[in-house]
Amino acid sequence: MVRYFMQHYMPGTEPTYSVDDATHMPDATASFAGMSLGDRSAPGPDLKVPSPLIVSIQEGETVYQRVLLIYGRAGPPHTHFEGQITVYPQNFPMQRWPVVDTHFKCLVPLEPGQNLVRFQCNGAETLLTLHYLPRLQNPPLRLAIMVAKDSPLTFDAPPDKQGPGKNDLSAAIKRLRCAAYMWQAFNAEQMYRNGFGRRTFRLDEAWLPETLTDQEDVQRNTAQVYIVRSRLTTAEMRDPLHAQQYQPQTGETSKDSMFTLFSHALEDYGAPFDRDCYVAGMTLDSHWDSHLRVILAHAALGGGGGSRRQCVFGSHLTYAWPSCLEEIVPKFLDTTPVDERFTANDANECGEGWKAANVGMGAFLHEVGHLLTLGHTQDGIMSRGFNNYNRTFMVKEPRFQPITPEDEAGSHWTRVDMIRLRYHPCLRLPTDALALPARNAVTDSTLYAVEEGILVKNPVGISMVEIWINDRLKGHLEYVDGDHHAATPALPPRPGSATAQPVVTPTQLTLTRQMIFNKAPWQAGDRVTLDVVSVAQNSSQIPDFERFLGEHRVTIPHYEHLHVYKSNQLGNGTMNGTVPFQAYFSSGHGNGAEFMRGPGGFAPLAHGGRALPPLTHLRIYHGLYVDGFVAYLADGSWVQCGKVGPNPVEFPLAPGEGLSQINVNSGAWIDSLEFITTHGRTTGWCGSSRGGTVHVLKVPTGYQWAGIYGSGAGWLDSIGCFYTKA
Repeated sequence: MVRYFMQHYMPGTEPTYSVDDATHMPDATASFAGMSLGDRSAPGPDLKVPSPLIVSIQEGETVYQRVLLIYGRAGPPHTHFEGQITVYPQNFPMQRWPVVDTHFKCLVPLEPGQNLVRFQCNGAETLLTLHYLPRLQNPPLRLAIMVAKDSPLTFDAPPDKQGPGKNDLSAAIKRLRCAAYMWQAFNAEQMYRNGFGRRTFRLDEAWLPETLTDQEDVQRNTAQVYIVRSRLTTAEMRDPLHAQQYQPQTGETSKDSMFTLFSHALEDYGAPFDRDCYVAGMTLDSHWDSHLRVILAHAALGGGGGSRRQCVFGSHLTYAWPSCLEEIVPKFLDTTPVDERFTANDANECGEGWKAANVGMGAFLHEVGHLLTLGHTQDGIMSRGFNNYNRTFMVKEPRFQPITPEDEAGSHWTRVDMIRLRYHPCLRLPTDALALPARNAVTDSTLYAVEEGILVKNPVGISMVEIWINDRLKGHLEYVDGDHHAATPALPPRPGSATAQPVVTPTQLTLTRQMIFNKAPWQAGDRVTLDVVSVAQNSSQIPDFERFLGEHRVTIPHYEHLHVYKSNQLGNGTMNGTVPFQAYFSSGHGNGAEFMRGPGGFAPLAHGGRALPPLTHLRIYHGLYVDGFVAYLADGSWVQCGKVGPNPVEFPLAPGEGLSQINVNSGAWIDSLEFITTHGRTTGWCGSSRGGTVHVLKVPTGYQWAGIYGSGAGWLDSIGCFYTKA
């Protein structure tokens, strides 16, 4: 039995492991006790060689991926040496991995259910029992290769790596499959190190010929790679104007990106890409043009929206990738210089084979990160940390060894990456208590200016607020729970970057100047941008914190004594001929009898201020969209909001009944909306379009309605609300 210890780990760096009182392994534990994972001490006295010590996982633990990354110690302690450890997975050919100065890392393939894995080094042996539970209820990451409609079905490679089985379609499938299982293992290890359990995405698998090993010819459940045909020929696809790296000359205009061309190919393919899905795609027909110095038919892009999220990456470095587990070590140790007559030195970072493997698989993983909603960060894989990608899996690289988990440099997710992934539907664990939001649930955040700062509301919960100063991520606030069944608790973040908050996923949060400043101090003139991330992966951005507060304070003529604010605008309000409107009214207290017309406004109330008249009636005009409505007020006045027409919906309010909230389905304009009153009555949805995203306009607690604003032309193209302190 083994135990896993992590101490002093700071997210964004790598953990310090130490070995301490592992049970049922007295010889190994005693021999390795007191050694840190970076121990490079001089050779000690002759000792009995202990059994291999598994550091990164516990005996009997359950994991959720097919290929598991393991770190451990083996061989004579306190010595400098190079050797090998032999790993015997269950029902899979044995694998050999390097050991350097007692450190080893290896990838272990598992089969569903219980697995007994054997580790042998220098005649000593350790047995490890693991349980693999596939998370079949999670949406999978699908793998696809896009080929031109007349593709030669080959990818770039130096002359000695060309030919059948070397740079053809079957070789591309093997390499993409192997890379994807490495991504999966990387993600699980990164999440576990940060206290979020062995959380990773699953791959879309099927019963297919096994290619993760070159030692046998059998079938297993393995990652499926779809081949999707482009509408374009090879020559059309390789038009430089499609290439991300090409700078159009004077008079030239860029054509559809490879991301767009990949989208078209997926649409043409149909199921399973015709519904909600996540797809990582390779462009097989990428080609290095040594004369233009451009990689044609290549783009490194990831993201998407609606029903599909996707990423795309070229095949120009695929020749340097491993096609099976046995090739990982030699590929990551390959120092063959890149010959730019045949293959690209992408970004001038691929001068040797092992570096090309890093950039090829690691930069592709960067795009998978975008697919999974991750943004760019200051370091790590989502910066350019993929140049150290090999260090996750290796204990040595050309000209540097040993590589311990502390030495993995840029090969990590940052803390903000992992917070986004913590609640991602592709990475759910059986222990997750928070249910996924319903498909039609409101998941976007609503932002309100209030006296204290900015109030954020999100019905499914807020997981994080990123703080950007002048477009650079400087800190964040996090509201997440760890995995309470993990071997270690959630770990502390890098000092000064973030601190886990006591409240887990609040549905509303007030962001004050002091709270933001404490996490990321700024100076006068700096632009402070906030990105609010919800449990449902939605991001709502406040581009300029100070400007937001200023622009959302409103002065109403004749009601200057009221501190009035306005909500964020829903819809863009940019249709041709759009006309703005403002309707000011109160929340409906009283029956309107106290409102008497006077010069310049309404007569003062007993407490000395002027009160806004209550809303008494709504007349709504709609068809496919919401054309407009008329708001009738208790003082006899009315305000036209947008366009009017025939056959309105009449919605009178009873005395004392006011507006509670407005549900709004919006995108570029207002597709439909629904008024709900304080008595629980509703107009029902007005407008039959459901093309946008559902938002809720509801005033903050402690405030009351002060009106509605917006704009409209042929139909409403924006709407928001006014509110004031109750």
